[in-house]
Amino acid sequence: MTIIQSAPQHSVVDLTVTPQLQERDAPVAPKEAFQAIKIIGPVVVFGLVLAGWYGGRSLLSKNKRFLVPPPHEIITEGLGNAKVRKEIVESTWLDIRVAVLGLGIAIFLGVMMAITMSLAKWLEISFWPYLVALQAIPILTVAPLIGAIMGYSMAPRVFVTVVITIFPIISNTLFGISGVDKGFHDLFTLHKASRFTRLVKLQLPAASPAIFAGFRISAGLAVIGAI
Repeated sequence: MTIIQSAPQHSVVDLTVTPQLQERDAPVAPKEAFQAIKIIGPVVVFGLVLAGWYGGRSLLSKNKRFLVPPPHEIITEGLGNAKVRKEIVESTWLDIRVAVLGLGIAIFLGVMMAITMSLAKWLEISFWPYLVALQAIPILTVAPLIGAIMGYSMAPRVFVTVVITIFPIISNTLFGISGVDKGFHDLFTLHKASRFTRLVKLQLPAASPAIFAGFRISAGLAVIGAI
């Protein structure tokens, strides 16, 4: 006797979701709230900084409060005074010129030195320890000595800026050039590319992110060197 069993009937689950359910379950993107936070957040932090400024100044003794002038006096006595404002503008313009000129010289010298050391390994071995030692020297403490020897004209200021900013450019450029994938070098070797072609068409383009990262770091250090 053959027993025929009917196949179990599976219930069909409706996976469709009504629009009302989708709207209820979907996360609400607080776009308007986020836009408001972008404005309110910095304003609140600025207010807290001002409150901490005034509060911290009030904790000082009267004979030391001149060290931390209140913000309103900085605006009125500093920017509101024509003579002081003129000195601030002239000094700022001088610092900008020193920083830009020193950074430009450091970029040219740093990239050239990195390229030269990448082409001649013995130069990298010879100069690299001294470059690291130069970076470790607190140049701001040596700046008065440099001023006493070279004077306080434009040249020593640019020199200090170059010394401070050149190491990140050299290190990033050198590591970027040296870090190109070996497979690309093999491809250029297969096509019998010259060293100059390899440098211009492979190594420098591949190292450009590291090079510009060095520029970005040195740009901030240039302001310190100028001041």
